[in-house]
Amino acid sequence: MPEATSDPLLDVPADPEARQDLVDEAFLDRIYDAQKILAHLRDRPLLGPDRHAANDRIRTVASVLREIPDDLASADLFRLAGDLALEQGHGEAVDRYLRGAAAARRKGDLGRERDLHLRACRAVARMRGAEAARGFFTELGTPEPEPCPITYALVSADMNPEQAREHLEEALALLTDDARAHERLMALEDLAEAYLSGKVPTQAITTLQQALTLAEQWSDRGRAGHAHALLATIHLTTGRPQAAIEHLEAAFAGALDEREDLLVVVHGTVLCGLYLDRSRWTDAETVARRVLASAERRGNWIAVADASLAWSATFVGREQSPAAVAVVARTLITLREQHAHAAAALLHARLGVLRVLMGAEHFDSVLRRVLEALDRAH
Repeated sequence: MPEATSDPLLDVPADPEARQDLVDEAFLDRIYDAQKILAHLRDRPLLGPDRHAANDRIRTVASVLREIPDDLASADLFRLAGDLALEQGHGEAVDRYLRGAAAARRKGDLGRERDLHLRACRAVARMRGAEAARGFFTELGTPEPEPCPITYALVSADMNPEQAREHLEEALALLTDDARAHERLMALEDLAEAYLSGKVPTQAITTLQQALTLAEQWSDRGRAGHAHALLATIHLTTGRPQAAIEHLEAAFAGALDEREDLLVVVHGTVLCGLYLDRSRWTDAETVARRVLASAERRGNWIAVADASLAWSATFVGREQSPAAVAVVARTLITLREQHAHAAAALLHARLGVLRVLMGAEHFDSVLRRVLEALDRAH
């Protein structure tokens, strides 16, 4: 049997100064601090500053649990770590929930065990589809009364998409505890998507406004940005691009705040296009440069080319075509070095357009000077 994969968040070593044969002041301090941290994790939602600090807090408690095991504390820690992974769409959520359920079972806490099994089932459904989780869901059964009504309603929404609205509304009516505000936020986003699937955009907008208010209440710019992005999508798909701009701006700011390069590229590319359509050259340039940097870090060379094209368009719009040539040529060299031939082809085409726009003689002179300057810089 292969060894289980180690979880970098939970399978952490004990404090290097810990000694099993010594109960000293430092040991007691570690236990006291871990108890306070765990109480904080249990009482606060994974939103805003608490979400950002959760990884370090979980590692601290997990390290102390190496010295003094506690199955109930471990079960709660696995649940919190699973919630973090689920919100990010990471597959380790399933394993974390299952490990938490095993810890709860060892302690004889059947309610906690069922809650964690339901969460694991939901994670499977969200990441692999409802059919992949069907057997697991059936095996969990439907006891009367249901000891975990909120979690059961949430997993039922993922297992039965055609009845998702009813299940989510049921869960939201019960999700009043501040400690589960991150679950309420995700449920509101899911409900908005269910309204969209049912072609009820006005209800989706109202629901997303509630999600946005909740994220802002907990000072979570990243999650607020996600709600803004969903609102922008609704406005764009219903033919209201002007109404989408402020939401895209907020979503883009949230992605930058979270240092989420993928979302910077996604939101920034659309936002930049809207700015270009409105001749907002300076705004478009600022966004394009940010997108280009994020795309380079991700190695997304098509997105790099797109950002370069958008950036160069801002110079053409301001009648600064030589600067447009410089941007495209510099990026083209980078793409050639990366053997990104398809992306490079997009920039070759733009150089051809600029040559026609500027006239062959002027373009060739500018390009020669640009290449000489780039060669000296190398």
